[in-house]
Amino acid sequence: MRFLVLFLCAGCIARTPVPENMSPTIEAPSMVLSGPSGLVHDGKFRDNTYGFSVDLLEGWVAESGSETSLMRVGFEHVATTTRIEFWVFEGGVIEPRVRGGCVWSFVEQGRMIQDVDEVVVATCVPEDPSDPRVFGTIFRYRGSIMQVEMHVPIVGLLEGKETAEAVLRTLAW
Repeated sequence: MRFLVLFLCAGCIARTPVPENMSPTIEAPSMVLSGPSGLVHDGKFRDNTYGFSVDLLEGWVAESGSETSLMRVGFEHVATTTRIEFWVFEGGVIEPRVRGGCVWSFVEQGRMIQDVDEVVVATCVPEDPSDPRVFGTIFRYRGSIMQVEMHVPIVGLLEGKETAEAVLRTLAW
């Protein structure tokens, strides 16, 4: 009974009228939904913004970044748990970007990649020795900097690096 009386009284409370220049409804801010950075079609990932492509080789699984992210696509080799990621940064110098959990201890000029004049290779040694080593290949790509990172487990280091390099060799634009 008390609930019914309270409910009826609440309906009797005077309400302040909404001024004419104000809307009585509250509009939720519009959310910008981000789609994938690219798609895999016929065994090839193609980036929607930068136009590069990478083959999805047998035994690998692709994970597209969002269209607004710097990490455009990552591939993971199921058998070795090796991972290769393709990052794109606007402008800047050709050097490895800072990463948490490891230190770029080796940075040198690398071999040329198709139609790329300057290539830097680097190795990021993890603070935790059991974490994967990160081998980077950095170069200028159509005015942006592309950093390709191969995350290779310490167990099976040679096999993982060779497997990831096979994916890198399929990079095309």
